[in-house]
Amino acid sequence: MHERDRTSLSVDAATLARRAFLAASALFVTGCATSNSTKAMPGAEWPGGRYDDAPPPPAAPPTNVPAPKPGPQVRSTPEPIPIGGVIPRSRWASSGPDVNDINPMLPVKYLTIHHEGWEPFTAVDFGDTAARIERVRVGHSEGRGYADIGYHFIIDREGRIWEGRSLKFQGAHVKHHNEGNIGIMCLGNFEEQSPTPKQLAGLNKQVRVVMARYKISVKRVYTHQEWADASTLCPGRNLQVWVDKKRPQSFA
Repeated sequence: MHERDRTSLSVDAATLARRAFLAASALFVTGCATSNSTKAMPGAEWPGGRYDDAPPPPAAPPTNVPAPKPGPQVRSTPEPIPIGGVIPRSRWASSGPDVNDINPMLPVKYLTIHHEGWEPFTAVDFGDTAARIERVRVGHSEGRGYADIGYHFIIDREGRIWEGRSLKFQGAHVKHHNEGNIGIMCLGNFEEQSPTPKQLAGLNKQVRVVMARYKISVKRVYTHQEWADASTLCPGRNLQVWVDKKRPQSFA
């Protein structure tokens, strides 16, 4: 039994109680607020990517090996982000996925844009952002019973791109439509706040990268609310209007 569309799965009383406690205490409100909207739209994941889980413990130091000569001192930075790169999940996730309860990614056909949809988020600090993404992961895995965070990429308020669920695995972000569908989520609630210019630039960049790499046509780039059977406000009106403007331009 896999996590796919498991809203009808039965669970034992202890699991239900734990999930209820998490939902109440951590405000795990799932991210995408619901509405009666059923607006349809043309259609949009990313397979075969690497998976950076938490780093293994350091190996025992070798014995009888001469100490290396001291080299130049290199000043480390708190957030080494390569230009144009994606921050690996090893920088934020305290746990990997439940590989016994997750589906492999199918050939990519779609890309879907989301917002987080919790209480408004305005932090730009690296540590605060990492903690927020971890909170989403825990909300998905412990609060909803998913195998991992549902999204493949997260775009923060500074426009940084974070690795979410490995692209080796199918996501859990659009009910009944996760197969071959890459999920990109922007931190914040865009019914109540607006994405920052940097965040929109980061989102635009990642959308174009995914479209080019997997040959996804613009007609297969969705927002969550645009799936015909979705009943949600996600990604919020202030991000939806941006997508509506950029899609005719192929996100150029």
